[in-house]
Amino acid sequence: MKRLYRMAGLCLLAGALGSCNRYLDTMPDTRTELNRADKIERLLVSAYPTLLPMGFTENRTDNVEDNGRLFEDNHIGNHEAFFWEPSSGTAWDDETNFWSTCYSMVGTANQALKSIEELGNPKELESARGEALLCRAYTNFIWVNVFGQAYNGRTSDKDLGIPYFTKPETKLERAVPRLSVAKVYELIAKDIEEGIPLINDDRYSKPIFHFTTRAAKAFATQFYLYYEKWDKAKQYADEVLGTGAVSNLRDMSKYDKLTNADEICHAYIRDDEPANLMLIVTRSLWVRALTSYRYAHNGHVASTQTYRSPGPWGRYFPVYDRLFGSNNGALYYPKYRELFEITDVVARTGQPHVVALPFTVDRVLLWRAEARVMLSDFDGAASDLSAWYVSKKGQAATAQQ
Repeated sequence: MKRLYRMAGLCLLAGALGSCNRYLDTMPDTRTELNRADKIERLLVSAYPTLLPMGFTENRTDNVEDNGRLFEDNHIGNHEAFFWEPSSGTAWDDETNFWSTCYSMVGTANQALKSIEELGNPKELESARGEALLCRAYTNFIWVNVFGQAYNGRTSDKDLGIPYFTKPETKLERAVPRLSVAKVYELIAKDIEEGIPLINDDRYSKPIFHFTTRAAKAFATQFYLYYEKWDKAKQYADEVLGTGAVSNLRDMSKYDKLTNADEICHAYIRDDEPANLMLIVTRSLWVRALTSYRYAHNGHVASTQTYRSPGPWGRYFPVYDRLFGSNNGALYYPKYRELFEITDVVARTGQPHVVALPFTVDRVLLWRAEARVMLSDFDGAASDLSAWYVSKKGQAATAQQ
């Protein structure tokens, strides 16, 4: 009888193992096989950075000064950034989170590229391949500019940059060398040049959140300006802006009709605003405490260095007062107002977002002006700067002024 029970038990175990094998052979519901074009295109939504470095880099610039004891020095990240101290890694928008974000975004782009290759590089995924290459290039661009030296043609072959991943990582804790800044720039340029011709704007349902052809060329303008390839920067800027009178610069007069910061923010980041070339939605707490920071942009900096400072194009741009607000000296930025996404209606909890504008018509025009200066085309640079200032109710000026 015992032998019978043992045989019955073995039979049950064998059946269970067979069922187990069949279960393990089935892809869990939480996994996605990237075996169709639409799946890969949806994946690429996650290849854009969800955190940008302004939360810890802005306070290291000369846009910021001490607002005095009126403001409590109780935000450790703000204090550390202002005094160029090592980050304690306690803030949402800190260096550690930014590094992790870049690593993750590059991994997503690489997974998309690998899946496209496994599908035989079909024609219908040509644009997705271009988008993945540009996402990888852009993330590496902002990554290397935070954690490496600025590009310098004389030293960047020796300056330490970042790792440049070109395929998905499958091994934990694998040692990956950091390349030189020059090598990272070389690889970024390769991805840009390969990616731009592949982009097809018609593949996007919401183009403003993707690398369209114009957004990609705007990125190329910025990249080649940093890369000290002034001719290439101007070439791509011309392709974005044209070579005649520049249209679609941001019309600041429309903000005069708005009455509060929320209206200004939503108008500034509208997807149908002609000046906007691409939007990136980040998870960020950066703007939540701007007016309570001890070390921040304030009225004195604005009057001596930024939008209120004098210059040949006019002394003061009052229209910009619509984009900045004051709280006992510290200035906040309605155009970068936090947008809070409620994910639990009952608990009233969710995710804080800041919408960034990495590429606009205005920025491309200013990048072209800088490229023209480096090319000794001072009249062309003055023309570009004049166009920008006039669009902001300033004055035109010549190179001689």
